[in-house]
Amino acid sequence: SQAPAVKYEELSEQMVGNPMWDKEVRKHYLEAPGSRSLQTVDIPQDVESAQSKYSPDRYGEDLRYLSLARRLTKGLDSPIEKATAIVNYLSEKSVYTRAPGHVLDERGDPVAPYLFAERKRGYCVHFAHAAVFLFRLAGIPSRIGTGYLTDLQYSKDGHILLSLADRHAWPEVYIDGYGWTIFDLNPAEAENEQAPIPDSKMLEDLMNKLDNLGQLSPPGEKESEPVAEGESVLAGLLNLRLLLFIVSTFALFFLAFKSWLRFGYVLVSKPDDKIRRSYSSFASQMFDLGVGRDPGETRQEHSARVAAQLGIQAKQLSGLLEETTYGEKRSLSETKEIDEKRKEFQKSLKGQIPWWKRALSFFNPASLTRFRRW
Repeated sequence: SQAPAVKYEELSEQMVGNPMWDKEVRKHYLEAPGSRSLQTVDIPQDVESAQSKYSPDRYGEDLRYLSLARRLTKGLDSPIEKATAIVNYLSEKSVYTRAPGHVLDERGDPVAPYLFAERKRGYCVHFAHAAVFLFRLAGIPSRIGTGYLTDLQYSKDGHILLSLADRHAWPEVYIDGYGWTIFDLNPAEAENEQAPIPDSKMLEDLMNKLDNLGQLSPPGEKESEPVAEGESVLAGLLNLRLLLFIVSTFALFFLAFKSWLRFGYVLVSKPDDKIRRSYSSFASQMFDLGVGRDPGETRQEHSARVAAQLGIQAKQLSGLLEETTYGEKRSLSETKEIDEKRKEFQKSLKGQIPWWKRALSFFNPASLTRFRRW
């Protein structure tokens, strides 16, 4: 992969930011410590003097960032000039080290110990965050990019071995017409740092395992044989049959389950079971018709609401279920009474709900979600 390189002369007069961004997106790419103070009319007067010692604004954000951004871009009009001035300052003052030894204060800001020290010791993450904060406070939409940075002199036949030491972070500025453009730093000093040299032997070993397509091929793997056209058609038919089997099985299960919900009372003989199945038939139908029992609503209250809204009489079924739940078991002699009350409900249902609407409700899966919670 490559990083885009653009000549400074091409960018010097370009505008920053994407004109297609809305207000919130642009605000996001301009957020930094002190950016909220920029939105107010009365910018703190001590912002110019906030240089070495932590100086909070009304939001508790460090004004030193805003002070430094102003000093570095003073007298510059072009956003590209401002970004270049910030990068040059950080490059000139920075010392690259992977052990900066920073001590964080109670605010836990990891950038301030690097940026506001006399000797600015840090590594790419510190550089990138500091640059993006200063860019944003100078009105330049920016972000942090991450990836790898490696020395191509160690590449071999277009390949190079990356290690964790090659990880890198850098600042990017959005330039109209160019997109996100890298503004990386080049620290003037490096403290006891030596660039890692890739293991050339490991690189050669890996390259030897590459096949002609440039993909790693496991040992012993054979090239797949071409699939005949007839075999391809057969495989497609088998997949189609499998899909039809799954759909058919699901449809049959659905129909069987809904039939058991609606007509399960026919399959039981005990009066108590017949009452429960009769009430389940009523409750599932009402749920599929859009008048299911609400949370906290009693069965009697639900039956009364069904009668008021649809004119369907089921209060006797609800009463039978409550008597069965809290009373003694019923005898077989009472089966006829149960059937009569269920028939009264069904007659009321047919009289109030058209047949086509009852048929459609049978295929409504809504009642399956309320199973055993009638």
